[in-house]
Amino acid sequence: MTPYGISARLLAALLLLARTHAPADPLTIDLTPALPAPGPVELGQGETKSPDGHTLTADNRSLLLDGKRFIPVVGEFHYSRYPANEWRDELLKMKAGGITVVSCYVFWIHQEEEQGKFDWSDRKSLHDFLTLCHEVGLLAIVRMGPWDHGEVRNGGFPDWVQHSGTKLRTADPAFLALVAPFYQQIANQMKGLLWKDGGPVIGVQMDNECNNLPYLFALKKMAQDDGVDVPFYTMTGWNSVAIPTSNLLPLFGAYSIGFWGGTPEKYRKVFLFSDTRDDGDLGAQMQVTQVDRSKTIALFPYACCEIGGGMMSSYTRRIKIDPDDIAAMALVKIGSGSNMQGYYMYQGGNNPDGALSSLNEQKPNPMPFKDYDFQAPLGACGEVRDHYHLLREQHLFLQDFGPKLAGTVPVYPDLRPKSLDDFDTLRWCVRWDGNAGFLFFSNRQPTVPLADHPAVQFALKTAAGTQLIPSQPIDIANGSYGVWPVNLDCDGVTLDYATAQPLCRLQDGKDVWYFFAALDG
Repeated sequence: MTPYGISARLLAALLLLARTHAPADPLTIDLTPALPAPGPVELGQGETKSPDGHTLTADNRSLLLDGKRFIPVVGEFHYSRYPANEWRDELLKMKAGGITVVSCYVFWIHQEEEQGKFDWSDRKSLHDFLTLCHEVGLLAIVRMGPWDHGEVRNGGFPDWVQHSGTKLRTADPAFLALVAPFYQQIANQMKGLLWKDGGPVIGVQMDNECNNLPYLFALKKMAQDDGVDVPFYTMTGWNSVAIPTSNLLPLFGAYSIGFWGGTPEKYRKVFLFSDTRDDGDLGAQMQVTQVDRSKTIALFPYACCEIGGGMMSSYTRRIKIDPDDIAAMALVKIGSGSNMQGYYMYQGGNNPDGALSSLNEQKPNPMPFKDYDFQAPLGACGEVRDHYHLLREQHLFLQDFGPKLAGTVPVYPDLRPKSLDDFDTLRWCVRWDGNAGFLFFSNRQPTVPLADHPAVQFALKTAAGTQLIPSQPIDIANGSYGVWPVNLDCDGVTLDYATAQPLCRLQDGKDVWYFFAALDG
């Protein structure tokens, strides 16, 4: 025994424990440099005002509702892949999960498989689907095509279009002449349901994964000529496609893994906090290499339409999704500056029957004939998956704290992972407005575990001095991810920080409550 009654073995164990958990140097970030000021953005918007006076606009930082920042949460739901008599239940589940905007492809082959024979009945009725979105209090973005992909035969082109001999997905007048009746039909389906009419449709997407800007602008003009007058006209901006400096809002995304190829290592980048808005592997069909798109991208708010809410399996590649990987990836997107969280898919489904063929993609990726479950938060038969609940916590946070978050910009520490094979450096950043913000960390990625980080403290260098968070070091284990508030104004009371995730704010008269969620570990 030692003079103090402690055995040598116990003393050695305590010394080892002390060395293991001895406070390391705090992880430091410098928040003192001046932040870029928000600026105007030229979107070539249509009518931004609804009949009751609400406005939808944007600057280069975020979307604005009535001039105030907010963060929409968008969930993809393919109406033609789901029984119409069950739409309402699924839309209500989406709303309960924190979705505020429904997005949907309009698959041309589902609507006009045979030339001149349009079918907008039952589960193929875009009008009925949008009407129901409005009734349950959800906004909508309609992805008009004419080419969508979506793991549909010919990417959504009917066979008669695919083999028309025209220059597909170009401004070739012969091809646009084929598209014109389809766009007119979509416009008729949305008639009376646009934002300017008091309806839910706030935006439309032109084609998908396309680099041909003259073609995209021709589609936009065609839609406008048909009366599609909405606040936002969008395009997908990933895989180094050319992005115009105005008139189309580029949207981004990321997947934790894909059925279309590549090893899991390729997808590690989406688990790193970064200014990069896409993972470079979202399957664009028409690509071009641009040396530097950063200046063009910075003209627009960071908005996403395809954060993988799951992933399909193909006949050549079977994939299993971990719910926490989906939630961690989504949180990394928010921490990296995303001010519109858009999930593909959020609601699974099944392909409708075709009159001439099956309607599943067969080349280059052979997909199931009927199933399009996508392992989404809501499955093909309405199953509520674990990541529905994990994402819902983030969506509640965005609903009540999104206006504060949307005005911040991401700031990164000097010490960041050196490569995709750096599994030892803690991944974190701060979204900051100059006085307050949110600290994000994510110590999770698929396949390869990340190092445990004992005795962690963050040192935030601000104009008011250095703020240590937390006051006593804590351990961040492999698999842990979350967001903490910093200098949060809680209705006149400043919360210096919390090591719990902000969940929501409730008010009843003069009484206000702030709720936080404990993070694993």
